[in-house]
Amino acid sequence: MVHDMALRLITKNNYCEIFCAWCNKNGIPIFSHEILMEIFTGCETDEDYSNTLLALFDILINGELFKTWPILWLSLMNNKDNGLDQLKMRLGLRLELFARVPSGTNMMLAYNLMEELTLKIYKLGQVTMDDKSIERFDKLKNLALGNKNINERKLAFDKSIATFKKLTQLI
Repeated sequence: MVHDMALRLITKNNYCEIFCAWCNKNGIPIFSHEILMEIFTGCETDEDYSNTLLALFDILINGELFKTWPILWLSLMNNKDNGLDQLKMRLGLRLELFARVPSGTNMMLAYNLMEELTLKIYKLGQVTMDDKSIERFDKLKNLALGNKNINERKLAFDKSIATFKKLTQLI
């Protein structure tokens, strides 16, 4: 499925058209424009757009998000809900993108979603947070963001995700 689209040159001018055509061809509902723009935030070069689009195709074909959360996935694509579940789905999608394209932008956007999710969970009174866990998360986040070595960045990022899940009780 991806191979048909991979043969066509993906650029910042045609990635949206290619994505929509691919989704229509494969019977996959198309993301809302807002979500699609969020996914490609930070892409600057044609290579960035190409890598992100191919990663998105891979997620849609092989990813567990759609299989695990079909109703939430559809609400994400239709942008009908802006609640906690949608934040979880958007974060899951961003983490999937980071796994395939470990860019600083994907990491920063994931951290932004984590912070938004943390604040929403805390505001709803679903968890109480201890200072030690918050401090550990911040240290790991700073280590990941400040690191140029991709392997070390991934390691720090993965550890910060584990700390985030414990902190927000999303495990």
